[in-house]
Amino acid sequence: MKNLQGNGAATPTVFDIPIPKELNSSVYESTRLRVDSKKQICPNEVEHFSAGWTAVAHRFLLCSEHDIGFTQSISAFGTAPGQGQRHVQERELFYFFVAGLAVLESFCYSVYATGSIIAVNDFPMSTSNHLKAVTPQLTYTKLKSLFPSDSLTTALYQTLQDLMYTEWKDIRNKLAHRVAPGRLHNVSVGSTPLAPMTTEWKDIGLSIDTNTTSIRFQWLSTKVNELLDETEKFTKTHL
Repeated sequence: MKNLQGNGAATPTVFDIPIPKELNSSVYESTRLRVDSKKQICPNEVEHFSAGWTAVAHRFLLCSEHDIGFTQSISAFGTAPGQGQRHVQERELFYFFVAGLAVLESFCYSVYATGSIIAVNDFPMSTSNHLKAVTPQLTYTKLKSLFPSDSLTTALYQTLQDLMYTEWKDIRNKLAHRVAPGRLHNVSVGSTPLAPMTTEWKDIGLSIDTNTTSIRFQWLSTKVNELLDETEKFTKTHL
């Protein structure tokens, strides 16, 4: 990671992409350097860690960009725009949910690789089938087995049990594998003054408004930073 000088303070970057201010870049970088110091001993495992860790930053930035893009479009054009702007909003929603879940999945992949540095037989990564099998749930299961009292194990469990995570995963799967949801617009009739129109994302069950992505990105930011803190503690203790 390096700092690119711009107007005012330098912006932390990974491979020349800026790290959003919502991500704790100092903890992210210190953990990367600590794991990277093991590359002479465990080159394969460190390579997998680095690939996943880099993906965390890239996907987090992507999620942030699409949160901003969606919110700006809704603010400017409302929830029932013409087809051109409707496509923009659907594009932003699609990539927001895909990228956001990828942040957590990539994080778990990196944690699994860290476990492989510590106990390669318990966290195998030597074949393509091993790599395909790595999921957030598998990472948690392995941590629970080997590090049951570690705070990272607890933090990951709490994240995977969070209703927001469950919702996010369900939405991503629907968007990526099944549907392009329609919208249901509700208008109050006979009220004085006229109540504002509300819009529901059909098949998803979410309200479409300026908060749709922003409140979820705030949750993601909080969870990712909690997990980064716990991963830093974990690597300090076990590496």
